[in-house]
Amino acid sequence: MPRHHHPKHTSHSSEPGQKSTDTSSNESQFPDSIRLDPSLVHLDGRTLEGGGQLVRVALTLSALTNIPIHIHNIRGNRSSRSSRKGGGLKSSHLAALEFLAGATAAKTLGASVGSTEVVFEPERDKQLLRDGAKAEVGEGKVDRAYEIRLDKPGSVWLILQAILPYVIFAASEHVPMQLIITGGTNVPKSMSGEYVKQVMCPMFEKIGLPSIDVDIKRRGWTHGRAIQIGEVAIKVHALERDAKLRPFELKKRGAISRIAITALAGTEAMRSALVKKATDHVREKYPQLEPPEIVVNEDSGDPKRLYLLLVAHTSNGCMLGRDWLYDEKIKGALNESQTELIAEKMVQRVVGELAAEIAHGGCVDEYMRDQLVVFQALTNGPTHVDGGAGTGDGSLHARTCRWVAEQILPDQASFDAEGGCRGVGFAAGEIFEERKGVEK
Repeated sequence: MPRHHHPKHTSHSSEPGQKSTDTSSNESQFPDSIRLDPSLVHLDGRTLEGGGQLVRVALTLSALTNIPIHIHNIRGNRSSRSSRKGGGLKSSHLAALEFLAGATAAKTLGASVGSTEVVFEPERDKQLLRDGAKAEVGEGKVDRAYEIRLDKPGSVWLILQAILPYVIFAASEHVPMQLIITGGTNVPKSMSGEYVKQVMCPMFEKIGLPSIDVDIKRRGWTHGRAIQIGEVAIKVHALERDAKLRPFELKKRGAISRIAITALAGTEAMRSALVKKATDHVREKYPQLEPPEIVVNEDSGDPKRLYLLLVAHTSNGCMLGRDWLYDEKIKGALNESQTELIAEKMVQRVVGELAAEIAHGGCVDEYMRDQLVVFQALTNGPTHVDGGAGTGDGSLHARTCRWVAEQILPDQASFDAEGGCRGVGFAAGEIFEERKGVEK
């Protein structure tokens, strides 16, 4: 396997207080031949957000560019029942890693649940991705299908986040791919399926990415009487070979044109309370708008599974969302008084957070801004994402994504503090190592 000389892989400090990427002073389960190998991009997993976002972005960029990486102190800012040194790889991270390793014939070390250190070295040939299991071909169908199955409700959307850029940019055929992923669809510390369908995918299309169709076959929850494993089918339309994502700007949001409501709850009384209170609060806050549209009003299957999403649509086609998967303890059966109190609490919080997103004037919400960073880095030229007044250079997650991109793509992708980026102009199917300045 060819290795890649990467001149900017130690001791950067593009963020105040960020962890050093120099591995010489950190505990390592790997020998010095790996820990000090100059052909690997060494990433300290405690940097900035110090969680799974760093791992996901690093893996997808490594898979696309064939630049080998070494991540140590994985999720070092997280806790784990089995490790005092940090959270380590979770099953969802491992699932994404294994998919990308299979697609790129990558050599890996440390690829196991709980591992705090991993090496990922992709091969140049991406043919494996195009040799997926065959499904029936025809109108609206696909000829490549892949399954990623978790036996725990780890977030399917975080797996998608880790592999999506690779699936879109690496495949050399303009044929949709079907991904079947089992796991959690409505789980803590992750976007929900409703957010993915109503905000993330439409915003991706707005910046010029191919369409992504999401079908939630069965919801997966950690809340309620018993854990439930969900299943989703995702159809991803890849870019044609040699195609590039064109420069884009998200600067002019336009006026708020409508607000949509999604409510999931295990009782009809709770669903009715959520919808009514959300409608009343939105109409009071934004009397100039038409009454909110009820997009989803669905039985969650358990009284303790409660979820509310509000999405603001703008005249220029932007979408901003805020939600809450209720995470406070519910003791016993819900009576009428408790139902009203919880519904009011959920609505006040979500309406308040959405109002804050609307007030800052940006084109994207906090979470969507995080999702766009990788695609900004891959775009063919300058991009700008207006996150709104007072949002600075974005969340810790967004800053972490930018940091990882700048480590793996030094002198290729560059970001500023105002939401701008000059991307590398990655062409679908490109062998990145053949570029001038990316040496073997």
